[in-house]
Amino acid sequence: MKKILFIIFCILLLSVPKIEAAGPVYAPSIFADNYLESQIRTLVENLLFIKVSNDIIENREDNQAIIDYLQKKQDYSQELLNEKYQKLYSYYHSSESNEAEIQRIFEGKRKEHGFDNEFRLFNYLINQFESGVEKLTLDFKILELDKQEPNYKFYLSLASELTRLIKIFPTYPNQIRNLNDSEHLGFSLNERELVLTFDDGPTNVTPKLLDILAEQEIKASFFLLGMRFIDDDFSINDEAKETIMRMKELGMDIGLHSFTHDNLVELNQAEDFKYQLKKPKKLLESELGIETKLFRAPYGSRNAEVLAEINKYYDYHILWNIDSQDWNQDFDSKVIKERIIRLAHFYNGGIVLAHDTNYKLAETLEELIIRLEKNSFSFHSLEETIK
Repeated sequence: MKKILFIIFCILLLSVPKIEAAGPVYAPSIFADNYLESQIRTLVENLLFIKVSNDIIENREDNQAIIDYLQKKQDYSQELLNEKYQKLYSYYHSSESNEAEIQRIFEGKRKEHGFDNEFRLFNYLINQFESGVEKLTLDFKILELDKQEPNYKFYLSLASELTRLIKIFPTYPNQIRNLNDSEHLGFSLNERELVLTFDDGPTNVTPKLLDILAEQEIKASFFLLGMRFIDDDFSINDEAKETIMRMKELGMDIGLHSFTHDNLVELNQAEDFKYQLKKPKKLLESELGIETKLFRAPYGSRNAEVLAEINKYYDYHILWNIDSQDWNQDFDSKVIKERIIRLAHFYNGGIVLAHDTNYKLAETLEELIIRLEKNSFSFHSLEETIK
């Protein structure tokens, strides 16, 4: 049965119409130096996505579900865009010094970078400001972008990821949408709030992550895999115990990620669910005195029946809206860092999915935190943000 389901999954994945530029894209933004530029960047990121998705929608007629989903994401971006535009418009017109400051940024970027997509979009915003337009209206004929630029390709890649997820969602529900109110995708956080989450540990990478988080005074959330910390005799091994207790002492969230990382949708026996969901939770409580309300299904894969089983043991099922893709062999630490920063601005905050099974994010985590805090993002535990 498992093999049949896996074959169906692969067929569905392969049958999704491909959008160009689905590979790794390194796309650092030219707006990254301070809080004001960071606000501009949020506008530019969403303008980019709206333009790219509009190009896709205009040229696709084959899959209405994909078009509808991209339209929904466009609407979300448009709402954020309007909100941020009005704030920046008010800032621009509130004083001559503010106007001059934004003009200095504009001229500086033009001299430094010439005409690339982000500069063109900023130029479009400046023209709207100067025209006294309080509510931004998009003219796609004016918004002609270079489709070979990395930032355009990034959003083509993101659109490709999203369309694949929406296509397989009926069979393998994922982070595209929640199934009930116990599930959190990252969109309910306050503006510029971020939650770092790490799956599949503890491993030899985890202490390094904890060192960086402690030094930066950052709280994060760890979703532990039973097989990583439970020995064959169903006791917690000493090395993992030390790491988990350090998580607790540092105030990190501790959640669970099943026992063996099996796809829970493929389970059908009550005992299997108890083994995957209850066994590691019970051991954490009995041996370490750690009670957890948090769970994340492997791959984010669950359905209504699986979620009902999860809700028997956990209060919250945690998904994500910012996928670092640090698991992707084609993505190096540089791509991962810029991807997280770009998506953090695009969504204006959210839940970041990462893993403590490789050193790629650990290599750049300190810089990532410093950059985002400089841009007035704040890091929180799930306990602080779940409402």
